Amino acid sequence: MTINSDSPPLFRGIHALCGHPAFRWLVCCLYGAAICALSLLPGRKLPRLSGTVAHADKIVHFLMYALLAGLLWWALRVRHRARSALVAAVLLGTSLYGLLMEFLQGLLTSGQRCFSVADILANAGGALLAVCIGIKTVGGDR
Repeated sequence: MTINSDSPPLFRGIHALCGHPAFRWLVCCLYGAAICALSLLPGRKLPRLSGTVAHADKIVHFLMYALLAGLLWWALRVRHRARSALVAAVLLGTSLYGLLMEFLQGLLTSGQRCFSVADILANAGGALLAVCIGIKTVGGDR
């Protein structure tokens, strides 16, 4: 469905809101805050994933950071015209955020959660997937 001047006002308003850079950043930051909150919860407060699917926690990390990278791509692609700058910003931003969360887990969770290189790799892998999808589907430009 194409949004134009003949579209209902509600659709035009939602379309304008979703395209606004401040809204894009708000969504991205709220999702990043949710990742932070989940990352710093004590391990006993999280559902147990062992026994369901092998390496389920790594799959969760991969998917969470793929979505974060996708949201960051969405937020940044308004400003960054050069595809290489967009790719670098999304990959570095998402990967460094994942690294920060791992360090904070080791420092702030009283030994219930720990720093994990495998989690960092899963986070970076999710970011890489999102960037590849972004390049193939929407490109680096608007």
